[in-house]
Amino acid sequence: MSKKATIGFVDGELKAVGTVGGRQDVCESLADQMTSAVGARRSVWVGIMHGGNVMDASVLLAELRRRLDVEYVYTRPLSASIYLYAGKDALGCVAMPVDELPLRLPVPPELA
Repeated sequence: MSKKATIGFVDGELKAVGTVGGRQDVCESLADQMTSAVGARRSVWVGIMHGGNVMDASVLLAELRRRLDVEYVYTRPLSASIYLYAGKDALGCVAMPVDELPLRLPVPPELA
């Protein structure tokens, strides 16, 4: 059973932040890590990137919505260069807390 590394930015540097075992749910693991990083029930804007597996991206978003107050979502396939390196099963997310900002950000318009 193979493990896959999860990577993230720590103090501005890209580092391994954990692993996901072959039987673990990747979406749950990523949502757990993101919740741990920003705090449960925080209001956030979320970005989700995927290697073409839209179903996994949807499941990840559902997991994030269970744990966080997701106000805005931006989902996109990985760029070609990252896709070639990471592969079709690559999945990632980023969350930006917006609940402690001094002003309310307008939600960006939908992108085509």
